[in-house]
Amino acid sequence: MRVVVIGSGIVGAGAAYYLTGRGADVTVVDGGYQGEATQAGAGIVCPWVDHPEDDDWYRLTREGARHYPDLVETLGEDIGYAKVGALLVAEDPADLEPVRALLHRRYPDAPEMGDITDVAAPAELFPPLSDTLSALLVPGAARVDGCSVRDALLNAAVARGAEVRTGAARLTPEGEVLVHALVGAAPGERPVAPLQPLSRRHS
Repeated sequence: MRVVVIGSGIVGAGAAYYLTGRGADVTVVDGGYQGEATQAGAGIVCPWVDHPEDDDWYRLTREGARHYPDLVETLGEDIGYAKVGALLVAEDPADLEPVRALLHRRYPDAPEMGDITDVAAPAELFPPLSDTLSALLVPGAARVDGCSVRDALLNAAVARGAEVRTGAARLTPEGEVLVHALVGAAPGERPVAPLQPLSRRHS
């Protein structure tokens, strides 16, 4: 199977990594633009507090969070992963009750979040916070360096045979991907081998 992945952010790099692991012939096309989401993201790994009404989204992100320790071991690189905990803060303690209820509801299927505790003086744990805030501590929350994750995944994909091209991609009605140079680069379009009908997948 031949796949062209559009974009080499953390999602594109992850797609390239896992596709090459399944034997796919992968070409990654990236524009090399500054300010992509991977660079802007804070790298917070705490899926248990978001999207209370979207169970599909939650299951996806919960399983992703669980996979990080194995990914660190498999890649064998420092991707900035560490369990550091997260503080959920509010000026009115009552505003924390909905998220407390959500965490307690999700805890049986996600004990890795750790035991949720009240923090009366969150500024003692994170000095920039106001002394007037109340907080809940989620000890299982972690952080990663998104750029390091992307680089490690992309390097591993390349080691498995993936090719990375810089430029902008265009998909023709016939399923052929054309890569053309960006402004300031050499002109012209370079074709990537046509995709097979079942492999028109992009990220």
